[in-house]
Amino acid sequence: MPTYNLHTEIRDAQGNPSRGALALKGPTITVSLSNPVDGNEEHLEALVDTGAGITAIDQSLAESLSLPIIDRRDLHGATGAGSRDVFMGEFSIDELNTRYRGPLVGVEMGAFGQKVILGRDFLAVCQMIYNGPAGTVDYQRDFV
Repeated sequence: MPTYNLHTEIRDAQGNPSRGALALKGPTITVSLSNPVDGNEEHLEALVDTGAGITAIDQSLAESLSLPIIDRRDLHGATGAGSRDVFMGEFSIDELNTRYRGPLVGVEMGAFGQKVILGRDFLAVCQMIYNGPAGTVDYQRDFV
């Protein structure tokens, strides 16, 4: 059974792994986000949010990638309650040999400084170890 591992360190201004930086910034992963229809792609840091039930994307990023709208849902979260566009998108994390193709909820994220939030739908396929004192986060994915 192959295992894929990804070790991330959240660094302070001096470039050292830091629990303060991890607590401030949160766990992030570099992802490749793409339009499954035309292949339009962008590489960016995504915040891993254990409190988010589903993966979300900044509304303006979804529009700039021309992601197709597949649904509209009533949701509530950190940006408030309301009806949100649901886009079909695809993201990959090469280090974990992970490709996710599915619904991404469009949210106005300007105030959060993030463009993508990976929710529990992402975490359902891997193990995450948050080591606050060391300022590191490790992810592991096993294939059966």
